[in-house]
Amino acid sequence: MEREMIIHAWVDITCPWSWIGVRRLQEGIAKSGKSALVEYHSYQLQADAPGVTSLSLIDYLADIWEKSPAEVKKQLADISDIGAECGINFAWESVQPVNSFLAHQLLRAAQNSAPNLEVAAAQGQEMLNRLWKAYFQDGANISDTYTLLNIAEAAGLDREQAEIDFESGEYADEVRADLHAAETLGISGVPFFLLADKYAIEGAQSAQVFAEAIAALSS
Repeated sequence: MEREMIIHAWVDITCPWSWIGVRRLQEGIAKSGKSALVEYHSYQLQADAPGVTSLSLIDYLADIWEKSPAEVKKQLADISDIGAECGINFAWESVQPVNSFLAHQLLRAAQNSAPNLEVAAAQGQEMLNRLWKAYFQDGANISDTYTLLNIAEAAGLDREQAEIDFESGEYADEVRADLHAAETLGISGVPFFLLADKYAIEGAQSAQVFAEAIAALSS
């Protein structure tokens, strides 16, 4: 049996374009008719984001983007329109703009607990979807350990082991390694996709772009 193509995807849980980009990637894989597995890697757009904040997402982004709240709202509305095309509904007013580092450790735990690459890809995808939903739709604080333990348990991970891993920082170095790899590759934003270690696609491109690239690299 021909080995599946490996696609390395750098994403951030607090990045709406990452969610949109991964949705389009998955659609592109289906369109290509080829077999591909995705390994997810961590990236932080705001590594200095707080663990707890009283700021709304609008005010937080207005500050770091140096834009007015009205400009931020317009930009988020545009993202909402694009997200809706992918079946994603963003609840911006509920989002707590907090640090994603601990949540990325949970993503790594989900992938590492798998017995093979196929299961790792599926578990990574499921965990990302749960984390994105928690952040962008449910208004959850994804920097809070208790919240993440609930997500871990709902995804079928052992809650007690997950708590031990958080306390020990079991996967913290792996997340840092992902961040370092991104720096080495010159990645300055996400999503970023590396197909078969040969071809890079930056940003949330269309499903057709992904499909054509996958098909070409598989031929």
